[in-house]
Amino acid sequence: MQKGRLKAKMPTLPPGGGEGISQEFLGNLAAVPGITLVKLTGDSAIEGLRDQILQTGPGRRKDGVKTGASDSAWLRDVLRKAGGNFESVVLLSSDRDVVAACRELRVNPPRMLNIHDLNKTLFRFVSGPEGLSRRIALHFTKLISDLRANTYDGWVEPDIDLGHFDADPSFLLEDLQGAQFQVHGVTLRHLHEVLSVTDIGTASDLDEECGEGESGVLRDLTLDAVVEFRADVDVSIYDIDADGEIQMDVHSLYDVRIIASLLIEISKGVISYCTPLANSRIEALEKPQRLEPSLTPWPAGPVFK
Repeated sequence: MQKGRLKAKMPTLPPGGGEGISQEFLGNLAAVPGITLVKLTGDSAIEGLRDQILQTGPGRRKDGVKTGASDSAWLRDVLRKAGGNFESVVLLSSDRDVVAACRELRVNPPRMLNIHDLNKTLFRFVSGPEGLSRRIALHFTKLISDLRANTYDGWVEPDIDLGHFDADPSFLLEDLQGAQFQVHGVTLRHLHEVLSVTDIGTASDLDEECGEGESGVLRDLTLDAVVEFRADVDVSIYDIDADGEIQMDVHSLYDVRIIASLLIEISKGVISYCTPLANSRIEALEKPQRLEPSLTPWPAGPVFK
């Protein structure tokens, strides 16, 4: 589950041996948002055993032993859960017994994908804004994770373009009370996480952009979305002293909310390009979690020439 980036508590050895372990695993899996466990029904179990005994559907012999009851049974329950057809089902398997079972059930088989191809093709099967928001969030979460893994001991600007920044100057300067500084500019210092993805086109909007091909299947398209991040920023400030000299300085704000309106292009099921549609907005988090700075301060010496 950790390899699949699913949160799960540390495993224990519950009483009951193998049965207890499987029940704990299924309990962890069922607690994941968006996961539905399809339980085996008695009728499907009987039909599966019949296929195995009579060697129909997925029933076959392996090393002289009749098998196929399991494949026949779970497929029947998934078919029932899906509403009687597999038009909206993507199966992570290359098992050809599924095709044989579907032939016996007289239904078209589901789309079948290899697990390694799922991430780059899932956009083609998403038909609503909720699924798209999750995929966009996962895309930026991976970028942030890769950035964190490649960060070295020194300041580095994240390689994610969120455009220019707008913010209330009093918010940017509230830690400098009593000083007469003015804001010169804001630079993204570090991204911590994706907070939300909202304001995506509706399913009907997406269908119109699919072009040729199956209805509801996403191929190349362009959409816009509002993505909110928790981030750190550097604020460059200046002051003019009594001699008319400009004094520059930089201070950092940690754990702020960045609200970015982004144009996102999807090609062959993968986010291939992203650019800001307008200036991003910086606001305070309602309940900021102040963390230790994840990057070292700016190097000593003049920053601006």
